[in-house]
Amino acid sequence: WSKSSGKLATINADQITVWNTLTGTELNHYIGLISPYSGVNSIAWNPTGETIAFRLSDGVSIGVWTVDNANLDRTIPIELSNLSPENITNIGDVKWSPTGSKIALMVRKSPFGSDPIMLARIWDALTGNFQTDVQVYNVNRQPVPSLEWNFDGQFILAQTNLYAMSWNV
Repeated sequence: WSKSSGKLATINADQITVWNTLTGTELNHYIGLISPYSGVNSIAWNPTGETIAFRLSDGVSIGVWTVDNANLDRTIPIELSNLSPENITNIGDVKWSPTGSKIALMVRKSPFGSDPIMLARIWDALTGNFQTDVQVYNVNRQPVPSLEWNFDGQFILAQTNLYAMSWNV
């Protein structure tokens, strides 16, 4: 639900539909597989309520879509040279910063022969350029923590049933 535009987005497999919450009518939809085995798992509105970031179920990309357009704006690769897809074991929800300038999500990586590590990955929302990884903590059997931004987008908070920690990003 967009806090600022009165729109609601729903997902069904590889389709995102945007609705007018006052009339219940469909405003627009995006259908498109970015890779053969991808569906949409997580969506998040930017602060203006005009753009959606979504995580694909294949664990390879984040899509960014301005809801008034028919086409996808861009994709952001989740994996980088230091985090290949075979090392990714779990991915959390996509989160926009309150300023709309950054996109983040939690990724659990399990390098061969090492303990699993939880990272908050952060990208520039406009360009899709990777900015930084914040190592949250070593986790063995903990679920992927929820991730939230503080009010001005300078800090992130990760929380599980055992821990709550924040970092300056």
